[in-house]
Amino acid sequence: MSGWKILAAGNVPFLAVAIVCAGAFAAGRATVKPHDRIAVAEQGAVVLEAVLARGNADPAQIDREIRRPLTAVLEKYASDGYAVIDVSRNDQGLMGVSAVPRDAIDISDEMRRAVNLPAARTPAASAPAAREAASGSKP
Repeated sequence: MSGWKILAAGNVPFLAVAIVCAGAFAAGRATVKPHDRIAVAEQGAVVLEAVLARGNADPAQIDREIRRPLTAVLEKYASDGYAVIDVSRNDQGLMGVSAVPRDAIDISDEMRRAVNLPAARTPAASAPAAREAASGSKP
């Protein structure tokens, strides 16, 4: 019979146990750190290609057609709480950054659209494919 008292919380009213559990659950939810929001972009490559595509553009035209649209894209993601990491890609589409969280998003194509360039020619490698290529083996 004493085993049943332990399972039934003994002489403690069930409502008190439920309130303590609900409070512990709420406290745990309130203290959980939110996921980092990370976006990656090939900003250097986008800027270089945009400048080369405009040939003999003057500084005012470069400011109007390249710097301002790219700054607007970066500010949009910064205001949404993202940290933007400038990365580079090799010919296989692998990013030149040591580690990126799984939920990081790539905004390079959005930056390319902002300066009126076509989408990237090399598709982004998925995280599992990048790990596989780096390790040289299949999981």
